[in-house]
Amino acid sequence: MTPLPPHVTSFLRTVRRRTNRLRCGRALALVGIVSLAVLALAMAVDATVTIFDETGRWALTLTVYLVAFGSALGALIALVRGRPTNTQLAQRIDARHPELQERLTTLVDVVTREAAGEETGASPALLALLAREADEHVAAYRARHEVPLARLVLWLLPLVALLLLFAGAYWARPKLVTCLVQRVLTPWVDTGNLYADQITVTPGDLTVLAGTNIVIAVQTTGDFGQTGKLRISRWTGTQWDRERVSPMSATNTFETVADLAEPRWRYRVNCGPAVSRFYEVNVVPHPNYASFVATVAWPAYTGRTPSVVSNADVSVVRAVVGSAVTFAVTVPPLTVMLSPLHLKSLSQNCVLYAKLPTDICA
Repeated sequence: MTPLPPHVTSFLRTVRRRTNRLRCGRALALVGIVSLAVLALAMAVDATVTIFDETGRWALTLTVYLVAFGSALGALIALVRGRPTNTQLAQRIDARHPELQERLTTLVDVVTREAAGEETGASPALLALLAREADEHVAAYRARHEVPLARLVLWLLPLVALLLLFAGAYWARPKLVTCLVQRVLTPWVDTGNLYADQITVTPGDLTVLAGTNIVIAVQTTGDFGQTGKLRISRWTGTQWDRERVSPMSATNTFETVADLAEPRWRYRVNCGPAVSRFYEVNVVPHPNYASFVATVAWPAYTGRTPSVVSNADVSVVRAVVGSAVTFAVTVPPLTVMLSPLHLKSLSQNCVLYAKLPTDICA
């Protein structure tokens, strides 16, 4: 078997290494371009289309992930299956250098076939001549000229353009870009849509006693010119049921009474293009306690000293804005000291209920 000349062997090895680097760089650039492009497209869809159905959000997210994964898998398969052979590398070099007159291709092809045990019919004298002439020519070539890595710039330019687009958008509107990226890539995270920051929903997440009147209100900072809609879904024990839409009043409020028949439900508000995140409401029964003592620390503007009341005096503790109320609740054989409740309601008076641990509730 005739071996390849040293210069030819070294040259082909270097050309192969640079070719593999170029192919890997192209593959990575392609995956980055496709991934960023589909992410930008999904963000544009989420910004322009109001998606209420969770299935729609998941479909958008899965599309992004599947396209990115598909491009990465396709690039990997292309890298593995498209590795050039020595004969193919020799053909490319011959095509760039007509003076070789395909000597390199012929030499490499014959040597490769002989190494595989095939009969080539080439005479040793012919092979020696081809080897000497090919070796003389190849010694003057440089691998960096045969495979210039500068070709990778053509693939990197669109990737850099997309990265600059995202960076510029984040620099100009960081909150907007963060919101859209989070909604597209993490649909399991409960967050409002792009315009959610233009509405304020009260009271938000809530744990209330059965029979409590619940008032849900929304205030808008954007000029939507529309009455809000409340979208309620209830917990069935295994999943959230289908949302039911209820219009809010002209003042953008909605009132309901906490009912133990529906102990857990959630809601979100839709006003114009804005959709808030979900807020959860848990309804608990009235606590079954033996007695309680409440210490009311009145705010400085009242000029009053702290007062202490118990269930022997009142059944409902009332305090003004700025008060801090600390409960000590006795449930035989325990006496539980609760964290102070700080009254921050905008109303001048507000009924305060102790938030008791579940193990001392009826």
